[in-house]
Amino acid sequence: GDYGLHEENFWMLVHPIAILTTILALILNWRLMSRRRLILLAFGIYILVILTTAVYFVPELIAFADSSNNKTVTADQWLQRGQTWQYFSWIRGGFMYVGFLSIMMALTKVDQERLPAKIPTSNNRSRGEN
Repeated sequence: GDYGLHEENFWMLVHPIAILTTILALILNWRLMSRRRLILLAFGIYILVILTTAVYFVPELIAFADSSNNKTVTADQWLQRGQTWQYFSWIRGGFMYVGFLSIMMALTKVDQERLPAKIPTSNNRSRGEN
């Protein structure tokens, strides 16, 4: 109805922001190969998931939402389609988890060029090392 949840508005805002920030992260980390590979992996997974969502998940979700008006599909067929949708959704979630992990790993990569050659510690000073 008029006051129902319209979550497509949320996703239509979130996806472009996520894509733009990932591209920005890629640009800012381009010279660091270890980060670049992980960000590219996450970005590739994200694009793959977005495409499969647009091609399969959203059309099926729309069909489910309109199922009361569809008299040509039996209850058993709806059940099978729902179970298939759920199975593929778990796989999609697994891919997103791998993408999330790769972004988290990219965040942990240290830029070795910006580190000082040797950081003095109290142990080094007590032994006369600098």
